[in-house]
Amino acid sequence: MSILIIGGGIAGITAAIYLGEQGHKVTLIERGEIMGGRLNNLFSVYGLDISPKDFMCEQVSKLKEFSNVDIFTCAELIETKGHVGNFNSKLKINNSKLREVKHGAVIIATGIDVSAPKIDCNSQKIINHTRLEDYIANNKIRRLSKVIFLCDFDKEDSQIIALSTLKNALLLREKLRCEVSVLSRNIKVAGKNFEQLYTAAREKGVVFSTVDGIAVKDLLLKCDWLIIGENILPSQGTEELSVILGVERDKQGFFQNNNVHFMPNLSNRKGIFFAGACHIDAGLNDILDDSLTAAYAAHNLVAKSAIEIGEKTAEVDEEKCALCLTCLRSCPHKAIDIEFSRELGKKAAKIIEEACFGCGICTSLCSSSAIELREYEDEKILKLIR
Repeated sequence: MSILIIGGGIAGITAAIYLGEQGHKVTLIERGEIMGGRLNNLFSVYGLDISPKDFMCEQVSKLKEFSNVDIFTCAELIETKGHVGNFNSKLKINNSKLREVKHGAVIIATGIDVSAPKIDCNSQKIINHTRLEDYIANNKIRRLSKVIFLCDFDKEDSQIIALSTLKNALLLREKLRCEVSVLSRNIKVAGKNFEQLYTAAREKGVVFSTVDGIAVKDLLLKCDWLIIGENILPSQGTEELSVILGVERDKQGFFQNNNVHFMPNLSNRKGIFFAGACHIDAGLNDILDDSLTAAYAAHNLVAKSAIEIGEKTAEVDEEKCALCLTCLRSCPHKAIDIEFSRELGKKAAKIIEEACFGCGICTSLCSSSAIELREYEDEKILKLIR
């Protein structure tokens, strides 16, 4: 069985390389013209000894060596039918060509987008991290005496912005020898090697101050530049993709894990996994680890000759089924379909056993008592009660 990867950033590429090494047939699609995602726009990334662009070039070159990996840019997912082990998707390539792909699993690695926060003050001295990276990369920075970074004032900043703040604050301090301060309510340093970066910045002279109970508009700051973090948003097309694949999103619009503790990369549908920043708030090192975890889960799924079916799946008594469609609408795992029964001469609900989690939602909502959960049949429950 092959695997479809949606997203050509570092998360998607990392997953594709691992799966390519395992010998799986992989189809990777990227809606942009080039691979690499947001790493292409950064001057440096904490944890990399080389520039992000050079790192991405190495990874893309490595990926293109695999004959079992197909890469399509300017491509997007139009439709997906089927279930785990038997998905059938339609891809639109270069706004014209339609290509059908059969695959056993999906890895979503669509990353994030950013937007500039709204600031009441209009000043050329207020810049965001994206502009700062551009200035550093193109040597546009003139002599500066004092720079201040603001974190988590409007709302709790993401770990991505916190890491960018620490990295850029240390970079300006070392490169320009200017005075650098970081003002925050509660900057996040939990993550792989984040504490070392925070300690290194303090040792180099970056001043960290906690400012609580004060609005940004009430601050009186004297500095050459005021650096503010962007808003982290779901990537373009996330909402449409969630509808096409039938996967859930959280309140912020990011993809939602099925169980963040026991199945951190699994969606609410079997065979569909998340990788990278599209579902976690993390730096590069953690994103690479997360991508490999998703790839490993997909590998374990499709490497078997058949999809394992759980012991406690639901089953339908077709004769009792009233075809009210309540189960079809309520199943969060897209594990129910409607099929025609030749034996009974009518349509009835049918459980897709490969996709069923055995959650019991359909069982509890069926008004005709036509659905039971294996090992929890009504007769067995009644015997226990008696």
